[in-house]
Amino acid sequence: TNKGIAASTDGNGRLAFLDPYVGGQIAVAEACRNISCTGCEPIALTNCLNFGNPEKPEVYFQLESCVKGMADASRAFSSPVISGNVSLYNETQGSPIFPTPVVGAVGLTEDVGRHVDISFKGDGDAVLLLGASEVTDNVKYFSGSEYLEVFHDLVAGQPSIELDKEVAVQALCRNLIKHNLVKSAHDCSEGGLAIALAESCIKGGIGFIGEFELGNRWDAQLFGEQQSRI
Repeated sequence: TNKGIAASTDGNGRLAFLDPYVGGQIAVAEACRNISCTGCEPIALTNCLNFGNPEKPEVYFQLESCVKGMADASRAFSSPVISGNVSLYNETQGSPIFPTPVVGAVGLTEDVGRHVDISFKGDGDAVLLLGASEVTDNVKYFSGSEYLEVFHDLVAGQPSIELDKEVAVQALCRNLIKHNLVKSAHDCSEGGLAIALAESCIKGGIGFIGEFELGNRWDAQLFGEQQSRI
């Protein structure tokens, strides 16, 4: 057989803290996006749900909302949750941890020879951005971002994702890989576009030169964490 599998885990407590329903959706979407970036199609999920004391109403709300978000995303990807576990009562001096759903995904390809990794491959190759028509400087994509926490010590904003768009972008990525039209693929997630480019450069041992217009909020363009981008 030429079949191959890929596995990935993902989770972000900041996003689930800001909006547990959307955070649950994004945890599933990012785990599946990592799978799709190899050329495999996501087929099943597992999870570990890390929360505080569910006897407290606010923590119970976080847990309930997060599970609902994960369930909706699971249906969008036609990838059932086949197992999982919980870690509850995680607190320090009465303060709960950020609600942190960690999602594991497994994917399948019919031809393991047609798979890619995140590394840039050769001089002169074009680098494409799937899922966005421009490198936006909209500051709303700082919501729950690494940049906001590291440089401003803030966890703030309203995270968002469009599941229909996410599913379509991932399907496009898999189709490009299937037809040998791309040599590598990497998801834009924590750290934004700049970090995704840097990781592909480091992994491939090759640099990147690109041109796009920087606006007044160049920090948002480079480090904003807009979903559904590859």
